[in-house]
Amino acid sequence: MSKSIAMMAVLGAMLLAMMLTGCSGEPDPTPTATAAPMATPTAIPAPTNTPTLAARSTPEPTPTPADTPTPTPVATPVNCSELMGDNWLSSGFWEQAEEPDVRGALLCGADTAAKGGYGRTPLHLAAENENPEAVRALLDAGADAKAVDGDGWTPLHLAAAFNENPEVAQALLDAGADAGAVSGNGSTPLHSAAGNENLEVVRALLDAG
Repeated sequence: MSKSIAMMAVLGAMLLAMMLTGCSGEPDPTPTATAAPMATPTAIPAPTNTPTLAARSTPEPTPTPADTPTPTPVATPVNCSELMGDNWLSSGFWEQAEEPDVRGALLCGADTAAKGGYGRTPLHLAAENENPEAVRALLDAGADAKAVDGDGWTPLHLAAAFNENPEVAQALLDAGADAGAVSGNGSTPLHSAAGNENLEVVRALLDAG
């Protein structure tokens, strides 16, 4: 009898223990580790010094004429002895007056006031030829447009008497030549132009007064 009571007491204790521990026939849930979320890969920025496709395909600029330096002109040397001979007023100058390199002669130190045969200056000689460039070169160098030779003739007298290019007479007039100058025999440049039957020079002289 006492054994039955003891058995029942043990069974009651076991049942009570099961009730206290909350045993319901299902295993206790075991907490599981929560998986960390996977990191989203971020874009890697491109290096700032990497050339773009547009930069790679852009051609190099072509230099323009304005960017190209202009070469400095080199002056052509003047052979003074060949150009002038022994004298500024030698026969060589007569050739220069016809095919002038008067500026070259001036670079060689030629004297625009020097007088040769008949007391004529280089401007007298140049005025007899149909090349106004030679006359202008001498005038630019300071030659006297009113100089007179041994007969009282000015360069304008000779320009009117011996050449048909009105530019020669006009260059002298522009430089201050006297259209009314009277030579030793009493003639003026207008007389010379009329004797040469040069109507254009006559008109230029009349326009000059």
